[in-house]
Amino acid sequence: TNQIVEYIYEKLEDDYDLSMFSIEESNLDKDQYIYNEQKILERAEQLKIALSEFEEQSISLINIYISKDEQSTISYNFTRSEIENQVLKGINGRVIQILRNSIENSKLKVDDIDVVALAGGTSLIPLFQEGVNMALGKQAKINNGLDKIVSHGAAIMADSIWGEKGLYDKLLLDKTVHDFGVKLHDFTFDKLISYGETLPATAKKKYRPVDKNQKSISIEAYTRNQM
Repeated sequence: TNQIVEYIYEKLEDDYDLSMFSIEESNLDKDQYIYNEQKILERAEQLKIALSEFEEQSISLINIYISKDEQSTISYNFTRSEIENQVLKGINGRVIQILRNSIENSKLKVDDIDVVALAGGTSLIPLFQEGVNMALGKQAKINNGLDKIVSHGAAIMADSIWGEKGLYDKLLLDKTVHDFGVKLHDFTFDKLISYGETLPATAKKKYRPVDKNQKSISIEAYTRNQM
């Protein structure tokens, strides 16, 4: 969704000389900028969902601010191929690498996997499905109730912990897929939780102010990709 948002930002900058990449560049008031930001995010999410089913979709940005003194309703038409080629063209490579890392870390081989089941809204994106199929060399199964699969999995996990023993005798432990840490004053990444730790994962660390008489500390948390 965020990549689609940026693509819409680029179009607005080209067509209306409106830069939404930061509030300073936009030359809008804070409330105007936030209004635009929310409208564009909503339409980007709707576009992503619609293009998972249809080949073409239009969106309307209703009464967005193109300057401090002017509002306008702007419509754009997008095709699935345009979004795939211009916005999501790197998704297949990322999917393939993440899956290969996961299989390697689990000490499995592709041939050990009987069924590949997709879950979550992103699974509906055709390009994502292609990446999974390419990585594993087998067709992934897609359940029509994708919106319920995660809750079903949570119910199975809960039953395996607190339910009747023997009903579900396997407990699946999720692991972190990134390093987690914070930004230090010199802009370096200080890792707190490592890639591959079993969830839930926690970490504690003490930090001190770097300036004399400093009364507050700004904490910025980040993830670091292991790809």
